[in-house]
Amino acid sequence: KRFTTIRGGGSTSSIDINTASTDATSILGSGEVTVRSGASSTGDSGAITVETGTSVQGKAGNIAVRAGNGKVSGGELFLVAGSSGENVGGNLQLLSGSSESRSSGTVSVTSAESAQDSSGAVSLSSGSATGRSGSVAITSGRSAVGSGDISVRVGESDNAAGSLRLGG
Repeated sequence: KRFTTIRGGGSTSSIDINTASTDATSILGSGEVTVRSGASSTGDSGAITVETGTSVQGKAGNIAVRAGNGKVSGGELFLVAGSSGENVGGNLQLLSGSSESRSSGTVSVTSAESAQDSSGAVSLSSGSATGRSGSVAITSGRSAVGSGDISVRVGESDNAAGSLRLGG
């Protein structure tokens, strides 16, 4: 099925897909929303595209994928590429947007601040393997004017700063 909004006088209308909320007296959780393309026994399964429209004069719309807040713990967010039984697994790429006249966008991976306890760790590693494990490369891009710096440093602390360890 295809859902299309009809253009009115200004912007097109919105499409909202959500399950019903529960109230404080309910012991049940709210329902799940699943978006999935169908399976295929011989060919490729269908792709799923989530994309905002192009804006000729203004700013293109944002896409927010956000897990909910919870009293016990916040929801987790998983980005997982597909596995393969006979070939290589799927790739996972995080790319910023390009620009024809200015700098490209920034890619930032940061754990959130914590007002009461430790902030979360950030881990960058390749997976274990029975053969050779994958390499991890941290590289600044090539430039005709001047390439970018690579900085590795330990954060400041009022008590005891962390250590910087390089091992081989």
